[in-house]
Amino acid sequence: VQSRGTVISVDVLNREHQGRIRPLMMKLTEGLAKIAHVNIRKRGYIPTLRGLRPLGGDTHRTTDFYAQRTSKDYGLTESELFSGLNLYEQVRRLRLGSRAERVSFDEFEDFLSAEIFGKRVEIVPHHEKDVLLIQIGDDDERPLYELGDGIQSVLILTFLAFTANDRVLLGIEEPETHLHPGLQRRVLELFLRHPMLRRHQVVATTHSN
Repeated sequence: VQSRGTVISVDVLNREHQGRIRPLMMKLTEGLAKIAHVNIRKRGYIPTLRGLRPLGGDTHRTTDFYAQRTSKDYGLTESELFSGLNLYEQVRRLRLGSRAERVSFDEFEDFLSAEIFGKRVEIVPHHEKDVLLIQIGDDDERPLYELGDGIQSVLILTFLAFTANDRVLLGIEEPETHLHPGLQRRVLELFLRHPMLRRHQVVATTHSN
């Protein structure tokens, strides 16, 4: 935060504050008043939509409200849409499904481990909450939504293509969203090279050139 020539460095990604945005915002307000002599009476917060957790919480974890609205606006069926908001239920279904379904998700984890993280990755649905947990290498297990938006976007872009039973025509809106240039290039290369991704016909819309 910079005000009147004074720079205040704040680590807003510190895990100590995750899930406690309001107290953090209040501390920022107090800090500005003390250090930069700025009197702030109101607070605002513009969140980024995290796409890997259901918007309805535990009571509506099987409901993808975004897919419902997009289905209405675009004239597609909800089964044709994948926003990532219902990934918890998708993973849970594969984890508890047939042997072929379980193997399919195991192979997706192998793909993420080798191509994206460079370490062994395991993703499991929490049995008491609508949260997916991820363990990367020897790191502690943590909620999947704590990952950066870019990595979450990669998961959304590749999950459906990788786990589909058949070859599909896959339409993707603005695949570069949340991805830095290096990761954009990486995702494109994967769709061109990896056999589980390149088997599909992909049509993408983009504002990039």
